[in-house]
Amino acid sequence: MIHKKIQNCKVTIGDTTYTLATNESEEHVVKAASYVDSLLKEVANKSAADEKKVAILVALRLASKLLILEEMVAEQQRKSEQLVQVIDHELCISSPTT
Repeated sequence: MIHKKIQNCKVTIGDTTYTLATNESEEHVVKAASYVDSLLKEVANKSAADEKKVAILVALRLASKLLILEEMVAEQQRKSEQLVQVIDHELCISSPTT
């Protein structure tokens, strides 16, 4: 396994700048922070909730998206495994025995 170098990356979310230690690329971290920032602004504009509640609503939205994606990946893996079994079975049937 290749270990990526830990680097510091500054991002701004809301009105706060954070320095994050990460092994992801700066581009990735900035993109993630920008996404979180946009979700925070979107939820805050639609709600009279305080910052903590807005952050929790955003966290729930992100968690929901993550769970949906994990379920989709698991389903695709299951389908791939089924296809491999079908292919293996067909190869065994069609291969000549000696």
